[in-house]
Amino acid sequence: METRIVRISVDEIDKDLYLLRKPANSLKMGDVVAFPTETVYGLGANATMSEAVKKIFELKGRPYDNPLIVHLHSKDEVYKYASVSNEVEEKILDTFTPGPITVVLKKKEVISAISTAGLDTVGIRIPYNPIARKLIELSEVPVAAPSANISGKPSATDPNTVIEEFSGKIPYIVDGGRTHIGIESTVVKVEEAPEKFTILIVRPGFVTKEDLEEFVTSAQFKKPVEVLYVDERDVDKPISPGQKYKHYSPKCHVVLVNDINKVYEVVKEYKNGKIGLLGRPKFLSKLRKLLEYWGIKDIVELEWCKNDIIDCARNLFFAYRIFDKENTILILVERLEEKGIGYSIMNRVRKSATYIV
Repeated sequence: METRIVRISVDEIDKDLYLLRKPANSLKMGDVVAFPTETVYGLGANATMSEAVKKIFELKGRPYDNPLIVHLHSKDEVYKYASVSNEVEEKILDTFTPGPITVVLKKKEVISAISTAGLDTVGIRIPYNPIARKLIELSEVPVAAPSANISGKPSATDPNTVIEEFSGKIPYIVDGGRTHIGIESTVVKVEEAPEKFTILIVRPGFVTKEDLEEFVTSAQFKKPVEVLYVDERDVDKPISPGQKYKHYSPKCHVVLVNDINKVYEVVKEYKNGKIGLLGRPKFLSKLRKLLEYWGIKDIVELEWCKNDIIDCARNLFFAYRIFDKENTILILVERLEEKGIGYSIMNRVRKSATYIV
């Protein structure tokens, strides 16, 4: 299969709108198309066509019990494909969309059961990336889309990664440059009891627990609203991607470092290979000196938070891909404070990690 690369700029989308018409029509007709969002690149198909959705699972090697998120171009479209059951769901959609959040809602029959792993719920997302929204709007269909990578590997945050993995396998890849956020959307599910609402954070992301708690405080609801993380250890049947299976892993081993002084117990088994270091300057400097003291000279360093914590999110999966190309056998990752976006980043690192020291 010939894969056409459609390069389009966010700033020039109105001028270059015609470039999206062919990939949009391809989506509508049942093909799989890769496209950028603000979080990661997506591998999309018409969510109303089971045969189209099956292609995503086959291309990724993804387990069929791992549901997909359905992407729409506006809030008005939500009511065609899902039921909004309460005022908290409504207000979340009003407040945080378009944006990097997915809301688990009661699905309507028009959405393929394969998209939702047979569940009666569907994760609905309205991305704020204008390329994604315009592509979905032109396709005139809801688009089921997981991240555009082989299942279990680091999510794709740049077009070259998507091209490397899917060129020759799908008809169109829409190149919108590197993504801005770099980790997948926050997934939430609202549960209602007689005495309160609970917003369950099924998958942490760019919209944080603190953001949701501030939202609850500022909004007015008929009942109290609590915000809680889902305990992923209790998950048997996932309602969201990223819950059940090991995810985001590069080819080599990942070690999350809580205590630098205990690293040697892990590193000594890999002394003859290339070691990757991912962290901020102080972490990199201290750990490099320790590794050199232990006789390890073949080291690849990447600084991931050049400006702020958002840089860490944006660079995590991109760094994993670089380390793979450098043939590292082990990556030592600095632990960040698990608060706000730091919690979401550490969630991804933990899911990719072989060891935590």
